[in-house]
Amino acid sequence: ITLNTPQRIERLNSVLQGWFHYFKIADCQSHLGAIDKWTRARLRMCEWKLWKRVRTRYKRLKSFGIQHSQALEWANTRKGHWRTAHSPILCRTLSNKWIKQQGYVPLSELYKRYKERSQWTAEYRTVRSVVWEDGCLNNGQPPTRFISKKL
Repeated sequence: ITLNTPQRIERLNSVLQGWFHYFKIADCQSHLGAIDKWTRARLRMCEWKLWKRVRTRYKRLKSFGIQHSQALEWANTRKGHWRTAHSPILCRTLSNKWIKQQGYVPLSELYKRYKERSQWTAEYRTVRSVVWEDGCLNNGQPPTRFISKKL
């Protein structure tokens, strides 16, 4: 099944967000950054694969604002798909900003948002106060019965 980029990113986001919510408690910011980097390269590779012919690659590169001679040179590259995804050819044209505009939500960004929210929402307070039936300890010994009062 051939997917266009927005469909691919939509499906990818749902899987990655599910994965993130499973592991969000762990301290894994550096790992998420590495996964983001790999995922963006994979998206660039998939987009490059969609531009199968040299003519299509040339037109698409021109549409991203690459000069004629540079677009012609890059469109005729003999490098493999994965190597091209890491080269300046696609890193300049299909930038991180472009990938984000297509709908990709980086895991590192989700992690930062989660940590900012969770840092300030923790609230410690007494839920119930315990009142001993006679109001104090019996000769230094804890009483055998106590009453629980809601605040």
